[in-house]
Amino acid sequence: MRKGLLICIMLILLSIGPYQAARPETGAYIKDINRNGYGQLTMHNNESQDAIVVVADLDVHPLIAVYVRAGESFTIMGIKDGEYVVYSTAGKDWNSKKGTFADTRGYYKFGEPIEVKTTDLGDGVESSAFEIILWEVSLGQSNFILDFFEFPDLG
Repeated sequence: MRKGLLICIMLILLSIGPYQAARPETGAYIKDINRNGYGQLTMHNNESQDAIVVVADLDVHPLIAVYVRAGESFTIMGIKDGEYVVYSTAGKDWNSKKGTFADTRGYYKFGEPIEVKTTDLGDGVESSAFEIILWEVSLGQSNFILDFFEFPDLG
């Protein structure tokens, strides 16, 4: 009887298939800091896969990381004044424990650092706003990072 019950349970588990982690919504913060500045970063994911966009300090320490689903956009608000480097990675099956996709297309770094500056106008403030577009790139492009060790550690 026990052997039959065990086989039945195994068959049920096999029919369910492998465990799939919940796919985060666009705008889900994977990593975050106290964002009480005025800077903005808008990202448009034109890739065919989901992406993580990371705002890091100049020492490659991740400060903010946001999930952006394929074909969707999101704006990070409240970025403090300073210089930042923006990175992204695209893939499938996000693993929140490891801080990476199970199937990663690649790791990217966006050109020069961005500098967020805020100016007090007396009756308000004016601050930097940046916009990036994520798209599929080939290995020959300069913003492609071949070594994932150069990517900020989100694990």
